[in-house]
Amino acid sequence: YFLQMLANRTCFRDKDAVLALDEDANKNFFLLSVFSSKTKFWLGLEYDSSQWTWSGGYSAGYTNWGPGQPDYSKGNCAYMQQYSGFSSGWFSDDCYNDHNYICQTKPCDSTNYCAAG
Repeated sequence: YFLQMLANRTCFRDKDAVLALDEDANKNFFLLSVFSSKTKFWLGLEYDSSQWTWSGGYSAGYTNWGPGQPDYSKGNCAYMQQYSGFSSGWFSDDCYNDHNYICQTKPCDSTNYCAAG
């Protein structure tokens, strides 16, 4: 388990990556397949007093908030969780709570070389 900020730093330092960005329904489905049901994991999404932004600095166009969310009283960071059957959503939380995380790397191509393994 990691604090949101520490998880983001770990992704960047160890893998030149960012916390998972749930930018569309297809990626949402993939992310849920990584962890077992009901597992909470940080997204690279934070609220900056006016809007929710991804760790890359751009606003969240696609959203998948759970029931009653976002709840700003809970915190300025967001995690993702499957909460009922196949339903999943994002939930506000205190950035200092511990959750699992997934690092998202850049896709491999001629600019972003990916070594085997």
